[in-house]
Amino acid sequence: MVKIEHYTFEFLKELSVNNNREWFSSNKESY
Repeated sequence: MVKIEHYTFEFLKELSVNNNREWFSSNKESY
């Protein structure tokens, strides 16, 4: 069974709120 880390959910949560090019550019190292 694969364990999904907590930070993955945090990233997806932020992504759902900030789904735009500016956010992607400033957080590129996270993904």
